[in-house]
Amino acid sequence: MIKKILLGTLSVIGLGLVTLALVLAVGFMDDVSTPPFVDKDGKPVPGSLAAIEWQDIGGIPQWTLLRARDTSQPILIVLHGGPGAIEAEAYRAYNAELEDHFLVVHWHQRGAGWTLDRTSDGSDINSERIYQDLEELVERMKTRFGREKVYLAGHSWGSILGLRYTYEHPENVAAYVGIGQVRNLKESEKRGCAFILEKAQAEQNAEAIAEINKACAFVNDPTKPYDMEQMLVQRSYLTEYGGAFHGPMGMTDMLYDILSQTDEGTLSLILRMAEGSLDSAQRMWPELMAFDATPWTDFEAPIFFALGRHDYQVNAAMAAQYFETLKAPCKHLEWFENSAHSPLFEEAEAFNHFMISTVKNNQCHP
Repeated sequence: MIKKILLGTLSVIGLGLVTLALVLAVGFMDDVSTPPFVDKDGKPVPGSLAAIEWQDIGGIPQWTLLRARDTSQPILIVLHGGPGAIEAEAYRAYNAELEDHFLVVHWHQRGAGWTLDRTSDGSDINSERIYQDLEELVERMKTRFGREKVYLAGHSWGSILGLRYTYEHPENVAAYVGIGQVRNLKESEKRGCAFILEKAQAEQNAEAIAEINKACAFVNDPTKPYDMEQMLVQRSYLTEYGGAFHGPMGMTDMLYDILSQTDEGTLSLILRMAEGSLDSAQRMWPELMAFDATPWTDFEAPIFFALGRHDYQVNAAMAAQYFETLKAPCKHLEWFENSAHSPLFEEAEAFNHFMISTVKNNQCHP
Protein backbone atom coordinates (compact mmCIF):
# COMPACT_ATOMS: atom_id res chain seq x y z
CA MET A 1 0.00 0.00 0.00
CA ILE A 2 2.75 2.46 0.91
CA LYS A 3 4.45 1.72 -2.39
CA LYS A 4 1.26 2.39 -4.32
CA ILE A 5 0.59 5.65 -2.51
CA LEU A 6 4.13 6.78 -3.27
CA LEU A 7 3.76 5.85 -6.91
CA GLY A 8 0.44 7.66 -7.06
CA THR A 9 2.00 10.73 -5.53
CA LEU A 10 4.77 10.71 -8.09
CA SER A 11 2.19 10.39 -10.85
CA VAL A 12 0.07 13.25 -9.61
CA ILE A 13 2.91 15.67 -8.99
CA GLY A 14 4.84 14.58 -12.03
CA LEU A 15 8.03 13.53 -10.32
CA GLY A 16 9.26 10.12 -11.53
CA LEU A 17 12.15 8.58 -9.65
CA VAL A 18 14.32 8.31 -12.74
CA THR A 19 13.73 11.97 -13.52
CA LEU A 20 14.45 12.93 -9.94
CA ALA A 21 17.88 11.35 -10.28
CA LEU A 22 18.40 13.25 -13.51
CA VAL A 23 17.47 16.63 -12.13
CA LEU A 24 19.55 16.08 -9.03
CA ALA A 25 22.49 15.64 -11.37
CA VAL A 26 21.55 18.86 -13.17
CA GLY A 27 21.40 20.76 -9.88
CA PHE A 28 19.32 23.59 -8.50
CA MET A 29 18.99 26.38 -11.04
CA ASP A 30 16.93 29.38 -9.99
CA ASP A 31 18.05 31.76 -12.72
CA VAL A 32 14.95 31.28 -14.86
CA SER A 33 14.83 33.03 -18.21
CA THR A 34 12.93 32.80 -21.46
CA PRO A 35 14.65 33.14 -24.84
CA PRO A 36 13.86 36.04 -27.18
CA PHE A 37 12.48 35.61 -30.68
CA VAL A 38 15.29 36.18 -33.16
CA ASP A 39 15.58 36.25 -36.92
CA LYS A 40 18.03 34.27 -39.06
CA ASP A 41 20.74 36.77 -38.18
CA GLY A 42 20.16 36.40 -34.46
CA LYS A 43 18.54 39.82 -34.12
CA PRO A 44 15.35 40.35 -32.05
CA VAL A 45 12.17 40.08 -34.11
CA PRO A 46 10.35 43.45 -34.21
CA GLY A 47 6.97 43.29 -32.50
CA SER A 48 7.78 40.11 -30.62
CA LEU A 49 7.48 39.54 -26.87
CA ALA A 50 9.25 37.06 -24.62
CA ALA A 51 8.97 38.08 -21.00
CA ILE A 52 8.65 36.72 -17.49
CA GLU A 53 6.50 39.17 -15.56
CA TRP A 54 5.07 39.40 -12.08
CA GLN A 55 1.47 40.58 -12.01
CA ASP A 56 -0.22 42.04 -8.92
CA ILE A 57 -3.37 39.92 -8.93
CA GLY A 58 -5.68 39.40 -5.99
CA GLY A 59 -3.37 41.28 -3.69
CA ILE A 60 -0.32 39.07 -4.25
CA PRO A 61 2.44 38.88 -6.91
CA GLN A 62 1.70 36.14 -9.44
CA TRP A 63 4.11 34.78 -12.05
CA THR A 64 3.33 34.98 -15.74
CA LEU A 65 5.16 34.13 -18.95
CA LEU A 66 4.17 36.03 -22.10
CA ARG A 67 5.41 34.86 -25.49
CA ALA A 68 4.53 35.88 -29.06
CA ARG A 69 6.48 36.25 -32.26
CA ASP A 70 3.97 38.93 -33.16
CA THR A 71 2.02 40.63 -30.37
CA SER A 72 -0.76 41.57 -32.79
CA GLN A 73 -1.85 37.91 -32.74
CA PRO A 74 -4.87 36.90 -30.61
CA ILE A 75 -4.30 36.43 -26.87
CA LEU A 76 -4.38 32.83 -25.63
CA ILE A 77 -4.50 32.44 -21.84
CA VAL A 78 -3.44 28.98 -20.74
CA LEU A 79 -4.97 27.53 -17.55
CA HIS A 80 -2.88 24.72 -16.09
CA GLY A 81 -4.16 21.61 -14.40
CA GLY A 82 -3.78 20.28 -10.90
CA PRO A 83 -4.67 22.35 -9.06
CA GLY A 84 -1.06 23.41 -8.68
CA ALA A 85 0.26 21.40 -11.65
CA ILE A 86 1.98 24.15 -13.64
CA GLU A 87 2.37 23.58 -17.39
CA ALA A 88 4.03 26.64 -18.91
CA GLU A 89 7.31 24.76 -19.14
CA ALA A 90 5.71 21.75 -20.83
CA TYR A 91 4.05 24.06 -23.34
CA ARG A 92 7.49 25.50 -24.05
CA ALA A 93 8.81 22.00 -24.71
CA TYR A 94 5.92 20.74 -26.85
CA ASN A 95 3.71 23.61 -27.96
CA ALA A 96 6.09 26.47 -28.77
CA GLU A 97 4.60 26.53 -32.28
CA LEU A 98 1.53 28.22 -30.81
CA GLU A 99 3.67 31.27 -30.06
CA ASP A 100 3.85 31.95 -33.80
CA HIS A 101 0.06 32.22 -33.99
CA PHE A 102 -1.05 33.53 -30.59
CA LEU A 103 0.16 35.83 -27.87
CA VAL A 104 0.44 33.05 -25.31
CA VAL A 105 -0.05 33.96 -21.65
CA HIS A 106 1.05 31.36 -19.10
CA TRP A 107 0.12 31.88 -15.46
CA HIS A 108 1.31 30.07 -12.34
CA GLN A 109 -1.87 30.20 -10.29
CA ARG A 110 -2.12 31.06 -6.61
CA GLY A 111 -0.26 28.36 -4.64
CA ALA A 112 1.52 26.98 -7.71
CA GLY A 113 5.01 27.13 -9.20
CA TRP A 114 6.81 30.42 -8.77
CA THR A 115 3.64 32.03 -7.40
CA LEU A 116 3.71 29.62 -4.46
CA ASP A 117 4.38 31.60 -1.27
CA ARG A 118 6.00 29.30 1.27
CA THR A 119 5.46 31.85 4.03
CA SER A 120 1.68 31.92 3.52
CA ASP A 121 -0.73 29.81 5.56
CA GLY A 122 -2.44 28.86 2.29
CA SER A 123 -5.91 29.88 3.49
CA ASP A 124 -6.46 31.78 0.22
CA ILE A 125 -5.97 28.70 -1.95
CA ASN A 126 -9.48 27.83 -3.05
CA SER A 127 -11.38 27.66 -6.32
CA GLU A 128 -13.32 30.89 -5.83
CA ARG A 129 -10.22 33.00 -5.12
CA ILE A 130 -8.34 31.49 -8.07
CA TYR A 131 -11.36 32.15 -10.29
CA GLN A 132 -11.36 35.77 -9.19
CA ASP A 133 -7.65 35.90 -10.03
CA LEU A 134 -8.50 34.70 -13.54
CA GLU A 135 -11.08 37.45 -13.91
CA GLU A 136 -8.41 40.00 -13.01
CA LEU A 137 -5.83 38.47 -15.35
CA VAL A 138 -8.18 38.54 -18.33
CA GLU A 139 -9.03 42.20 -17.78
CA ARG A 140 -5.37 43.05 -17.33
CA MET A 141 -4.37 41.38 -20.61
CA LYS A 142 -7.28 42.87 -22.54
CA THR A 143 -6.45 46.36 -21.35
CA ARG A 144 -2.71 46.06 -21.88
CA PHE A 145 -2.96 44.79 -25.45
CA GLY A 146 -6.15 46.62 -26.46
CA ARG A 147 -8.27 43.54 -27.13
CA GLU A 148 -11.96 42.89 -26.63
CA LYS A 149 -11.65 39.14 -26.22
CA VAL A 150 -9.16 36.39 -25.39
CA TYR A 151 -8.90 32.69 -26.17
CA LEU A 152 -8.88 30.38 -23.15
CA ALA A 153 -7.40 26.88 -23.01
CA GLY A 154 -7.97 24.94 -19.78
CA HIS A 155 -6.48 21.53 -19.02
CA SER A 156 -8.02 19.25 -16.35
CA TRP A 157 -8.50 21.47 -13.27
CA GLY A 158 -7.94 24.41 -15.60
CA SER A 159 -10.97 23.27 -17.59
CA ILE A 160 -13.15 23.92 -14.53
CA LEU A 161 -11.87 27.49 -14.36
CA GLY A 162 -12.09 28.07 -18.10
CA LEU A 163 -15.55 26.57 -18.56
CA ARG A 164 -16.98 28.65 -15.73
CA TYR A 165 -15.35 31.83 -17.00
CA THR A 166 -16.70 31.22 -20.50
CA TYR A 167 -20.18 30.56 -19.13
CA GLU A 168 -20.18 33.71 -16.97
CA HIS A 169 -18.18 36.08 -19.20
CA PRO A 170 -18.82 35.11 -22.83
CA GLU A 171 -18.34 38.73 -23.88
CA ASN A 172 -14.64 38.35 -23.12
CA VAL A 173 -14.05 34.96 -24.79
CA ALA A 174 -13.17 34.53 -28.46
CA ALA A 175 -13.25 30.75 -27.95
CA TYR A 176 -12.80 28.24 -25.13
CA VAL A 177 -10.82 25.01 -25.39
CA GLY A 178 -11.44 22.32 -22.76
CA ILE A 179 -8.58 19.79 -22.68
CA GLY A 180 -9.38 16.74 -20.58
CA GLN A 181 -12.60 18.56 -19.72
CA VAL A 182 -14.05 17.91 -16.28
CA ARG A 183 -17.80 17.34 -16.12
CA ASN A 184 -18.49 15.68 -12.76
CA LEU A 185 -15.35 14.68 -10.90
CA LYS A 186 -16.91 12.27 -8.40
CA GLU A 187 -18.52 10.24 -11.17
CA SER A 188 -15.31 10.41 -13.19
CA GLU A 189 -13.35 9.00 -10.24
CA LYS A 190 -15.81 6.14 -9.97
CA ARG A 191 -15.36 5.30 -13.64
CA GLY A 192 -11.60 5.48 -13.24
CA CYS A 193 -11.89 2.97 -10.42
CA ALA A 194 -13.97 0.66 -12.60
CA PHE A 195 -11.39 0.89 -15.40
CA ILE A 196 -8.40 -0.06 -13.24
CA LEU A 197 -10.32 -2.83 -11.47
CA GLU A 198 -11.23 -4.36 -14.82
CA LYS A 199 -7.58 -4.25 -15.87
CA ALA A 200 -6.38 -5.82 -12.62
CA GLN A 201 -9.00 -8.57 -12.87
CA ALA A 202 -7.96 -9.32 -16.45
CA GLU A 203 -4.41 -9.79 -15.16
CA GLN A 204 -5.68 -11.85 -12.22
CA ASN A 205 -3.52 -9.60 -10.03
CA ALA A 206 -4.84 -10.38 -6.56
CA GLU A 207 -2.74 -7.74 -4.80
CA ALA A 208 -3.85 -5.01 -7.18
CA ILE A 209 -7.49 -6.09 -6.96
CA ALA A 210 -7.38 -5.91 -3.17
CA GLU A 211 -5.73 -2.48 -3.15
CA ILE A 212 -8.12 -1.08 -5.74
CA ASN A 213 -11.17 -2.42 -3.93
CA LYS A 214 -9.98 -0.84 -0.71
CA ALA A 215 -9.13 2.53 -2.26
CA CYS A 216 -12.33 2.60 -4.33
CA ALA A 217 -14.71 1.32 -1.67
CA PHE A 218 -16.65 4.59 -1.94
CA VAL A 219 -17.99 3.48 -5.32
CA ASN A 220 -20.39 1.04 -3.64
CA ASP A 221 -20.41 2.50 -0.14
CA PRO A 222 -20.73 6.30 0.04
CA THR A 223 -19.77 6.24 3.72
CA LYS A 224 -16.24 5.17 2.78
CA PRO A 225 -13.65 7.92 2.31
CA TYR A 226 -12.19 8.89 -1.02
CA ASP A 227 -9.65 11.52 -0.16
CA MET A 228 -6.06 12.15 -1.21
CA GLU A 229 -4.75 8.80 0.06
CA GLN A 230 -7.31 6.79 -1.89
CA MET A 231 -7.05 9.03 -4.95
CA LEU A 232 -3.28 8.58 -5.14
CA VAL A 233 -3.66 4.80 -5.13
CA GLN A 234 -6.18 5.10 -7.95
CA ARG A 235 -3.86 7.40 -9.92
CA SER A 236 -0.94 5.00 -9.59
CA TYR A 237 -2.97 2.24 -11.25
CA LEU A 238 -4.32 4.63 -13.89
CA THR A 239 -0.71 5.38 -14.78
CA GLU A 240 0.18 1.68 -14.83
CA TYR A 241 -2.78 0.77 -17.04
CA GLY A 242 -2.56 3.63 -19.55
CA GLY A 243 -5.46 5.75 -18.36
CA ALA A 244 -3.31 8.78 -17.47
CA PHE A 245 -0.73 8.62 -20.27
CA HIS A 246 -1.23 6.36 -23.26
CA GLY A 247 1.51 5.09 -25.52
CA PRO A 248 5.23 5.71 -25.27
CA MET A 249 5.15 9.03 -23.41
CA GLY A 250 5.16 9.15 -19.62
CA MET A 251 5.72 11.76 -16.94
CA THR A 252 9.42 10.93 -16.79
CA ASP A 253 9.76 11.72 -20.49
CA MET A 254 7.91 15.01 -20.04
CA LEU A 255 10.07 16.15 -17.16
CA TYR A 256 13.24 15.17 -19.00
CA ASP A 257 12.14 17.29 -21.98
CA ILE A 258 11.21 20.24 -19.76
CA LEU A 259 14.62 20.20 -18.11
CA SER A 260 16.69 19.48 -21.20
CA GLN A 261 14.84 21.47 -23.87
CA THR A 262 13.64 24.64 -22.17
CA ASP A 263 15.23 27.62 -20.44
CA GLU A 264 12.26 27.84 -18.10
CA GLY A 265 12.54 24.36 -16.58
CA THR A 266 14.69 24.00 -13.44
CA LEU A 267 14.88 21.60 -10.54
CA SER A 268 13.68 24.27 -8.15
CA LEU A 269 10.62 24.68 -10.34
CA ILE A 270 9.96 20.94 -10.42
CA LEU A 271 10.12 20.80 -6.64
CA ARG A 272 7.74 23.75 -6.44
CA MET A 273 5.40 21.93 -8.81
CA ALA A 274 5.44 18.92 -6.52
CA GLU A 275 4.89 21.01 -3.41
CA GLY A 276 2.17 23.16 -4.94
CA SER A 277 0.33 20.21 -6.48
CA LEU A 278 0.12 18.23 -3.27
CA ASP A 279 -0.78 21.21 -1.11
CA SER A 280 -3.37 22.66 -3.49
CA ALA A 281 -5.00 19.30 -4.16
CA GLN A 282 -5.18 18.55 -0.43
CA ARG A 283 -6.85 21.90 0.28
CA MET A 284 -9.22 21.84 -2.68
CA TRP A 285 -10.10 18.15 -3.02
CA PRO A 286 -13.56 18.45 -1.39
CA GLU A 287 -14.40 21.34 -3.71
CA LEU A 288 -13.26 19.39 -6.74
CA MET A 289 -15.25 16.31 -5.78
CA ALA A 290 -18.37 18.47 -5.54
CA PHE A 291 -17.94 20.01 -9.00
CA ASP A 292 -20.63 19.30 -11.57
CA ALA A 293 -20.78 21.21 -14.86
CA THR A 294 -23.99 19.53 -16.00
CA PRO A 295 -26.25 22.58 -15.44
CA TRP A 296 -24.05 24.70 -17.73
CA THR A 297 -25.41 23.96 -21.18
CA ASP A 298 -26.14 27.29 -22.88
CA PHE A 299 -22.97 29.10 -23.94
CA GLU A 300 -22.65 32.34 -25.87
CA ALA A 301 -19.05 31.78 -26.97
CA PRO A 302 -17.48 29.12 -29.22
CA ILE A 303 -16.69 25.86 -27.40
CA PHE A 304 -13.99 23.35 -28.34
CA PHE A 305 -13.14 20.13 -26.52
CA ALA A 306 -9.82 18.30 -27.01
CA LEU A 307 -10.15 14.80 -25.56
CA GLY A 308 -7.78 11.86 -25.35
CA ARG A 309 -9.54 8.69 -26.40
CA HIS A 310 -7.96 6.74 -23.52
CA ASP A 311 -8.44 9.31 -20.75
CA TYR A 312 -9.71 7.70 -17.57
CA GLN A 313 -8.12 10.23 -15.21
CA VAL A 314 -10.86 12.67 -16.23
CA ASN A 315 -13.28 10.41 -18.03
CA ALA A 316 -13.35 11.32 -21.73
CA ALA A 317 -16.63 9.53 -22.45
CA MET A 318 -18.35 11.67 -19.82
CA ALA A 319 -16.91 14.82 -21.35
CA ALA A 320 -18.10 13.76 -24.81
CA GLN A 321 -21.60 13.07 -23.51
CA TYR A 322 -21.64 16.47 -21.84
CA PHE A 323 -20.45 18.12 -25.06
CA GLU A 324 -23.52 16.79 -26.87
CA THR A 325 -25.78 18.71 -24.46
CA LEU A 326 -24.09 22.05 -25.09
CA LYS A 327 -25.55 24.87 -27.12
CA ALA A 328 -23.06 27.39 -28.49
CA PRO A 329 -22.67 29.61 -31.55
CA CYS A 330 -19.90 27.26 -32.65
CA LYS A 331 -18.78 23.99 -31.06
CA HIS A 332 -16.38 21.23 -32.03
CA LEU A 333 -15.01 18.11 -30.35
CA GLU A 334 -11.58 16.85 -31.41
CA TRP A 335 -10.57 13.30 -30.47
CA PHE A 336 -6.90 12.42 -30.02
CA GLU A 337 -6.77 8.71 -30.63
CA ASN A 338 -3.33 8.03 -29.15
CA SER A 339 -3.67 10.06 -25.96
CA ALA A 340 -5.09 9.78 -22.49
CA HIS A 341 -5.30 12.78 -20.17
CA SER A 342 -2.78 15.10 -21.86
CA PRO A 343 -3.29 15.14 -25.64
CA LEU A 344 -1.65 18.57 -25.81
CA PHE A 345 1.64 16.90 -24.86
CA GLU A 346 1.10 13.27 -25.90
CA GLU A 347 0.16 14.30 -29.46
CA ALA A 348 1.67 17.76 -29.50
CA GLU A 349 1.95 18.17 -33.26
CA ALA A 350 -1.70 17.24 -33.82
CA PHE A 351 -2.82 19.42 -30.92
CA ASN A 352 -0.89 22.43 -32.21
CA HIS A 353 -2.44 21.99 -35.64
CA PHE A 354 -5.89 21.77 -34.05
CA MET A 355 -5.34 25.01 -32.14
CA ILE A 356 -3.97 26.90 -35.15
CA SER A 357 -6.22 25.61 -37.92
CA THR A 358 -9.47 24.83 -36.12
CA VAL A 359 -9.73 26.85 -32.92
CA LYS A 360 -8.13 30.09 -34.08
CA ASN A 361 -10.33 30.11 -37.18
CA ASN A 362 -13.45 28.96 -35.29
CA GLN A 363 -13.83 26.04 -37.66
CA CYS A 364 -16.68 24.00 -36.19
CA HIS A 365 -17.80 20.74 -37.70
CA PRO A 366 -20.64 18.45 -36.68
